[in-house]
Amino acid sequence: MPGWWQAWPKSAACLSPAMPASASPVGSPSHADTATRALDGTTRGMIGAKQFALMQPHAFFITTARGFIHDERALEAALRDKRIAGAGVDVWVKEPPPASHPLLKFDNVVASPHTAGVTREARANMGKFAAEQLVMTLDGKRPPRIVNPLVWPAYAKRFEQTFGIRPEG
Repeated sequence: MPGWWQAWPKSAACLSPAMPASASPVGSPSHADTATRALDGTTRGMIGAKQFALMQPHAFFITTARGFIHDERALEAALRDKRIAGAGVDVWVKEPPPASHPLLKFDNVVASPHTAGVTREARANMGKFAAEQLVMTLDGKRPPRIVNPLVWPAYAKRFEQTFGIRPEG
């Protein structure tokens, strides 16, 4: 007998980072629709009333993506009108959501505070990495974890104008 992980691809639609936003499977005839995308101009508001209306009444919507990708009011309406069976919500427009948030009133919604990666080790590493990046940058070296590498040339130019030396890298 196959395990649940072997059956998952056949019974769930997944809006994964590898899929173009235009290829959203949300609303397909599946048992669970999941959203795991980054928020950008193509994904903001991509799951709304239309997509929830296409879902099967036995389906669950699960999101671990970013707030603003799904419409919280549309999800609330789909749950209230029993158009879907339930939801798992890990991301919110406002994090953390207030205790009075309408989605928290449903007994078929599992909510989490979007802190899966926040462990003691992760917090220690965040501080350590931030300090290392700052020291390297001020020491005239290109740090290894630049979030937006496109800004490095402009930073290097300003650094050279200010300190008289061009940063490495």
